Amino acid sequence: MRKIVWLFALFFSFRLDAQAPDQPAKPGPDQKRLEVFLGKWTNQGEANASPYGPAGRITARETFEWLPGGFFMIHRADGRQGAIESKWIEIIGYDARKKIYTTHTFDNFGNSVLWQGTWREKTLTWTADSFVAGKSLKERCPINVDSPDKLVVKCEYSTDGGATWQMNVATTLTRAK
Repeated sequence: MRKIVWLFALFFSFRLDAQAPDQPAKPGPDQKRLEVFLGKWTNQGEANASPYGPAGRITARETFEWLPGGFFMIHRADGRQGAIESKWIEIIGYDARKKIYTTHTFDNFGNSVLWQGTWREKTLTWTADSFVAGKSLKERCPINVDSPDKLVVKCEYSTDGGATWQMNVATTLTRAK
């Protein structure tokens, strides 16, 4: 009986060892590419009248930081579009299976949008299908990384499935000193 218990314990311990990872997963180059966004930024620009709100000056303070492990980044923003207070948070990552960047954005107006992003040279372009103010929209927001301290963002939306595009916002983020 002792041999059976000992063999069972030995077999079970080998099964546990076989399931434990040898090394913890580490972020790869696709996650590291997001490092350009890390830190605190000031955002200034203009918004056109759109389903998102009235035309007006945009100002915001934004922060990007890694979640522990370095696989996902948290982006927080606190600002104004004209007289309207605007706050949002998003979780940014990379889907290795689909080979795309992803982000899920939540704002203080109750909007929640899933975005997909692709890099082309110095530009990360986010696209999404969203529902804002009772309207289905297609969105695209290229972020041009002009330098380590400057990001240029121009977001457009389409209410007709992508046949025509209208400018939503044009802003510049500058790294806070």
